[in-house]
Amino acid sequence: MKHPALSGLALTLAAAFAHAGPSEDLTAAAAKVAAAPSYAWTVTMEFANSQFPAVPVQGVTEKGGCTLTTMTFNGNTRQTVRQGENVVTQNREGEWMTMEELRQQFAPNSGGGGAGGATGGGQGGRGAGRGGFGLLGGGGMREPARDAQQLAGKLRDLKIADGAITGDLAAEDAAGLLAFGRGGRGGNQPAPGVKNASATARFWLKDGALAKYAVSVKGTVTTPNGDEREVDLTTTTEFAEVGTAKVAIPEAARKKLGL
Repeated sequence: MKHPALSGLALTLAAAFAHAGPSEDLTAAAAKVAAAPSYAWTVTMEFANSQFPAVPVQGVTEKGGCTLTTMTFNGNTRQTVRQGENVVTQNREGEWMTMEELRQQFAPNSGGGGAGGATGGGQGGRGAGRGGFGLLGGGGMREPARDAQQLAGKLRDLKIADGAITGDLAAEDAAGLLAFGRGGRGGNQPAPGVKNASATARFWLKDGALAKYAVSVKGTVTTPNGDEREVDLTTTTEFAEVGTAKVAIPEAARKKLGL
């Protein structure tokens, strides 16, 4: 005969193990979006005390297909398309080019504007470094749902606050977000040119899927000319049309990719 007290304890323990904690909830929510046939997103990068407004970037991806990002700034629209390892993007004139062609166009003595031209043409790639986990643009464009999965695995002290799952990153991981594409040194070594780095991430879930996440990172960054700058950046990613989004690739981009 089963003792009532023991049966009640067993039910209590089973219920406790059946309910996932914040870490399990977050991992499953990010995986749900990453596994979807398609999804769209919007990324907004905001620097504290910046004189420039935040420039949102729209993206859409199809599993096993293409990823398209669109950025509009000062009335000019620039798009980038990736299929596998192949990436094509628009230059200032709106012409579709491979990343290698773009680098050659803006290389010194190429007549493409030198370093200044490269800065303009490669903004998306630099943005990916600043966003931490390769948010968008150029050769660094990636899928934010998979980046969210990687980020979730690095978080510490997860808790639920104000309707969001929040957590902090270790100093070396936070420094990696500020390395501007230079990367860390491995072995828990700080990224070159970065110090006093800290980062906090917040995730919002809806119907068991990741709906939005924001990463706030601060630190001191040493520029190539040796100057130190304080950086306070928040990157917010919002998902939409999970499972129903369609990627409409411009015909000129399709030809450049050989589709």
